[in-house]
Amino acid sequence: MQRSLTGMYFPTVKFTNSSTAVVAEWLTQFSMDTTNVYVYAFGTMMADGLLNVTMIDMADEPDVYPPDAMEVTYTYTGWIYDNYCLASPSGIAEDGTNVSHGVHDHMVGCLLLQPCIDSGYALMARDAMGMYHPIVMLTNESTAIVVEWLEMWAMNTDNVNVTITGTYDASGKFMLETISGYEMMMPMEGEMVSAAGS
Repeated sequence: MQRSLTGMYFPTVKFTNSSTAVVAEWLTQFSMDTTNVYVYAFGTMMADGLLNVTMIDMADEPDVYPPDAMEVTYTYTGWIYDNYCLASPSGIAEDGTNVSHGVHDHMVGCLLLQPCIDSGYALMARDAMGMYHPIVMLTNESTAIVVEWLEMWAMNTDNVNVTITGTYDASGKFMLETISGYEMMMPMEGEMVSAAGS
């Protein structure tokens, strides 16, 4: 599970049934009242999209807004999304795509509509069930950088998946330093992967 900016948790990786024994054995080292079990899970991605866990290790849970965030450069990968469409009461963006399930279909032309630019941007992540959640809210000063980058693409470009770097300001918003295209691909069968979460 991962935590979104709203404090809600969502599943990002599901484990195979055969992973149960590995997880259960690892958990035996803790007392029954232990909480906040945040881990790194290592294993192999299977054909059905489930992670076959081979090893688990404890990790320090990152805060949504880390106290030392203004001193550290962070890197995130996800989908750029405008706050105007994100706040749509109907759950449908201006280009007709679904805010919860269709972020990958959201087009550059919509992201560059004036109300969308004026609203600012967020970075979205997709959970294991295909639902999208905002994980980073960008500062107003970051808008110009995003717009300049989006204007390099055709208006009908979708799947605006990017890698961003930057730091947090005092309000907890992300101050963008760089943005680059990154075509998100699901892990191939047999590919070794790791995941962090609770």
